[in-house]
Amino acid sequence: MKETPSSLQELQDHANELIQQLMNLEPFRQGSLTARYHTCGKDYCHCARKDDPGHGPYWTLSRAVKGKNVAKTIRSDAINSTKQQIARFHEFQMIIDQIKETNIRICDVLLEQEKPASNEAKKRG
Repeated sequence: MKETPSSLQELQDHANELIQQLMNLEPFRQGSLTARYHTCGKDYCHCARKDDPGHGPYWTLSRAVKGKNVAKTIRSDAINSTKQQIARFHEFQMIIDQIKETNIRICDVLLEQEKPASNEAKKRG
C-alpha cells in the first residue's frame, strides 16, 4: 500500500494524480439497476400461476434528479455495459472523496505554514 503523503508537494502531486484518474475514467452513470416482472392479467397465461414471476425481466435504471425519482428502461443486451458504467460511477465517487480529503490536508499544511509567520508578525508589532 502506498504511504500517505505528508509534505505540501507530495499532497499536491497526489491531488494531481487523482485528477488524472478522473480524466481517464470511461463514461459512467449514476443509478440502481433493477429487474422487474409483471403479469399481463390473462387467466390462461403462465404469469397467472401462483409461483410464476411473470413476464420479464424488464430492466430499469433509476436515480434521483432534483429530489424526484427518474427511471430509464435498459435493453437486456445493454445490462452488462450498464453495470460497468454504474461501477465506474462508484469509482468516480471514491476518487472525488480522495480529492476532497487530500485538499483538506493541503489546507491544513498551508495553515501550519502560516502560523509561524503570523506569530513573528505579532512579535514585531
